[in-house]
Amino acid sequence: MDLKNIRLSSLLDAPSAFGIRYQDAINYSDEEWKLRASNENGPRFFIAYIAEKAVGLVGGVFANNEYELISMWVAPEYRRGSVSKGLVEALQTHALNEGHKVVILKVSPENKAADGLYRKCGFSVVGSGGALASNDSVALQKMEWLAKVQP
Repeated sequence: MDLKNIRLSSLLDAPSAFGIRYQDAINYSDEEWKLRASNENGPRFFIAYIAEKAVGLVGGVFANNEYELISMWVAPEYRRGSVSKGLVEALQTHALNEGHKVVILKVSPENKAADGLYRKCGFSVVGSGGALASNDSVALQKMEWLAKVQP
């Protein structure tokens, strides 16, 4: 149950970065986690592994006529390497393969590391992203990546 373990680790490490709270996620049943991992209805998650250890994840979903990167986390000891960029690129490739030429995300501009990563991956700020669902005192910016697709 790698998705469960890595997701719970992300929520413990960075509770203010996500729209879901650890206290809620810890109570999901094994069946609910299996459904989340199945990719049948809802988000698609990609997990990064190093030496068979899950070290990061990224999640995306098509909703409200937009493909959105909804979850991104890498274990602290793997953050300054290529894991983060590789996860974002995997999600961008998946979105393209699904026919989406635009990926959006919402991130706090105060999260300088995430903001910098997304800019390196081709995202740019396009406006306000509202507030974080789990903490309405955290303002978000909306960022967008446009695929460079040949005509």
